[in-house]
Amino acid sequence: MIVQNVRAYLNDSKIVMMWELMDKPVALSIQVANDADFTTGMRTFIIPVLPAVGLDIGAGTWYFRVGSWVGTETIGKILWTPVHGPVTIESVKLAIRMPDVTLPVIHTSPIVNGYRIHTGIDKKTYYVYEHNTDSKFPPGSTVTRYIQDWGRGYLDVSDLNPGLTYSIRVATFMGDRSALPKESVVRVEPFRTFHGKKATKPAKPVDETARAQNRAADPILREAQMKQNMRFASHGDYLRYMAAKTRAEEH
Repeated sequence: MIVQNVRAYLNDSKIVMMWELMDKPVALSIQVANDADFTTGMRTFIIPVLPAVGLDIGAGTWYFRVGSWVGTETIGKILWTPVHGPVTIESVKLAIRMPDVTLPVIHTSPIVNGYRIHTGIDKKTYYVYEHNTDSKFPPGSTVTRYIQDWGRGYLDVSDLNPGLTYSIRVATFMGDRSALPKESVVRVEPFRTFHGKKATKPAKPVDETARAQNRAADPILREAQMKQNMRFASHGDYLRYMAAKTRAEEH
């Protein structure tokens, strides 16, 4: 685990989180919520690679976790620490209001071992997306990934098992969606969620040997259909006819 020894304290109305880095990730994420299952009031932030951060998230009881961006600047996985907390902030300042979801979605479609979300965004954009077979997205089993798209207009959620049904959620940054933060904290928009999605199974590979055998057998079978009493020049011809007939009946 890249992020270790996570701890937190209160500084006036801010929650200050600290940790130790065992390696240098691409970036860091902070996720906070009002419950340990991250189902209420969840907020996600992207921060530069630092050993601490202070967030002014308002009054309430908060749980949090820290995520390491592992991969390259353009694609990878976010590995989360265990959930920490609760930390209670008593303040006259209310919790920051959840912004509206602005990520456009034109339509969605299954692809081989994945699911495609058509956004129509034709500019360089970072996406953060998650998937789980549990529609509640429990922190311990939810897979979180990131990708920088160069403006194709869609996001491919990959590595899905075609035999399973998934819940998927996707978001992008508020403000500048095209770059990772270098000096400031960037907030991620609320996730747009999709339930009951399945990937497409890969097509079965074509058996070229069987195809060639079928092509060779076609004339034999056609001749047999045209003649009521077909005669064979040799025992080998008869065996080839019976093999072709068996294959035709199987298909």
